[in-house]
Amino acid sequence: ICDLARRLLMEVLPGIPDSFVEELQRKSGLSDLPVVDVDTPPKKAAAIFNDLGIVAIQGALSEDVLDPLRCKSVSVMEDIVRCDPEGRGSRGPKRYSFGGSSSTGSQLHHPEWAALVDVPVVTAVLDEIWGSKEYACHTAGGDFCLAGAPGHQNLHADAWFPGCNEWERAPRI
Repeated sequence: ICDLARRLLMEVLPGIPDSFVEELQRKSGLSDLPVVDVDTPPKKAAAIFNDLGIVAIQGALSEDVLDPLRCKSVSVMEDIVRCDPEGRGSRGPKRYSFGGSSSTGSQLHHPEWAALVDVPVVTAVLDEIWGSKEYACHTAGGDFCLAGAPGHQNLHADAWFPGCNEWERAPRI
């Protein structure tokens, strides 16, 4: 990670208590994230997703995909943060949207993000979840927070519409 990114990631807004920063660092992430490996049958991974609403596939992304994505992510983060010297963010102080910070509303114009669209082991699980191959990825981005952000974004649906949170299963859109 370049020096600018490292410095920004470690900077905390004035007035944020150290104890709060330490608590966020301790509690960051999901403690009981359901994880399967690349050898798990897609049907089983899909069943976990259908039951819990989330599943991670350990080993799905190779270093050949991750290394360029990490580099491009840092580069894009630098560009975004350079345009915001006061740290106001696009989603609140020190919180940013990769997609929302792009004129395209996405990062798919970068090959490093596009490489995430059709990862064979993930695609096999998605085929099972949807019960079809008739679905598409229409955007890709993500969010990031710099150290000291007074809040974070909870797990959410980007393709939200009124009443969708009351559905037993996500509808095809």
